[in-house]
Amino acid sequence: MKAIVQDAYASEDLLDLRDIDRPVPGDDEVLVEVRAAGVGPEVWHLMTGKPYVARVAGPVRRAGAWQ
Repeated sequence: MKAIVQDAYASEDLLDLRDIDRPVPGDDEVLVEVRAAGVGPEVWHLMTGKPYVARVAGPVRRAGAWQ
């Protein structure tokens, strides 16, 4: 499947379209297909990790990290 992947806190220049393995949900999980997503100004803080307090929301996950 295709996915936009971000491996580190950075600007949109580091977003990468990749082919990744389709995640397999566990027994207590569900797989949700997202067809569209909004990106507002508040999301840029989380994506870039600035201010650093935005990083409290959690680390950037690598593709497949949730498997």
